Formats: sequence, structure tokens, C-alpha cells
Amino acid sequence: FDAIIDVIAFNGSSVDMMFRYVKTGKYIQFSSISAYPMLNLNQKETDFNPENFSVDCFEPRISYLSAGDAKYQLGKRAAEKAALRYSKDSVIIRIPSVAGKDALNPMLKQYTTAIALGKEIYLDKSKYERKFAITETSEPGRFAVFALDNNLSGIYNVASDGYFTNELLIRLLENILGKKANIVWGDLNECFHVDFPEHTLDTEKSKKLGYKFERVEEWLIKVLEYFAREYK
Repeated sequence: FDAIIDVIAFNGSSVDMMFRYVKTGKYIQFSSISAYPMLNLNQKETDFNPENFSVDCFEPRISYLSAGDAKYQLGKRAAEKAALRYSKDSVIIRIPSVAGKDALNPMLKQYTTAIALGKEIYLDKSKYERKFAITETSEPGRFAVFALDNNLSGIYNVASDGYFTNELLIRLLENILGKKANIVWGDLNECFHVDFPEHTLDTEKSKKLGYKFERVEEWLIKVLEYFAREYK
């Protein structure tokens, strides 16, 4: 193939198995911010080097992952290493939380429905303004095309400009729906908060090559208006 864009690389063995049977001029892998040992503000691509990874170096101190998620993290790290083992010219795209009209994560629609119908939204006050990286569903695909067009190689963070917070989401929905959110401060409903530590992704590496990321508010308003149509 001229190129392979792999969106289901969940472990190293699956990547190795694929390359037993196919060859490609360019391999692009969708990875995850879970590959990073810890999540922080301004997370840079160099904070994790997959070539240095081995299962033996896994540290159980990862505080933002459950036991099941830790297995996912190991798999994504191993998949990245396999990509570079196949070709040093591979492209690895590290993606944060994904949201949009067609995202598997139902969070935006759940918030919209809850505010529109006056349902209680349980939120942890300490996490209300916590910043975290996010991307719209089509952004990783657009970047993959950019990487092909410009014959890129290496590791790239792909995330919207700015950052997401629960406060931003509530404020935008209140404006769109013309209703106040019925917030109950507490930690009783896991559907209505994101339990990552505060983090953002540094995307300067991609921007210096000419790629332009959409701002969080620009696409988020469009998506929320799409979900809100049902209640207007």
C-alpha cells in the first residue's frame, strides 16, 4: 500500500502481525495520551519515548488509570514501539479525549439533555474548572492527511487549541438552551465529570510545520447546537 492509517493499534503484537502480511510506504498510527506516564499541563511529545519502553519498566504509580486502563496504556506504548520498529519514518498521532456529533463518548449529549430537561447534574466542585485536552472527531483524520501530504515522520500531539472544562461546557449550554443548569455539588454521578488529572497538550511541533488546529470553542458550540435542536 502507499499508506496505512491504523486506528485499531491496541498492542504491539497486532502491529507486528499486520506487517507480516502487508507492506506500505508510510505507516500512520492513532495512539493515545494514555501512553504518557503521567498527565500534566503542556505535555510534550518527548515526555515518552516508545523506543525505550519495555513491559518490565511499567510503574504501577499511574494514578489516573484504573487497573483495566493500565493494560490499555501498556498496549498503546507497545504499539508505538512496534510502529517505530517497523519504520523510523512512521507517524504516531497521540490523541486526547474525543468529542463530537458522532463520538462514542456520549458526554456532550448527556449534558445537553440534562440541562434541557432540568435534570440534576452532580459535579465535583474541585474538578469544575479543571483543564484537559480534547479533540473533535475529525481532527485526527485531517492531521493524518496533512502528515501524508507533507511526508512527515515522528510523534505528534493532536488536540484542539485551548482546553476543555466542565465550566465551559455548562456555560455554553446555558447560553444555547436559555436555561440554567441544575447543578448539585458532589461526586455522585460519574457520567457528569471527567476524572483525568488536569492536563493540556503542547501542539507547537505540528503548528511549526503549518498545521492549524481548530479552537475548542469553535467546534464545541456547533456540536452543542446540533444536540440542542431536539429541545428547541
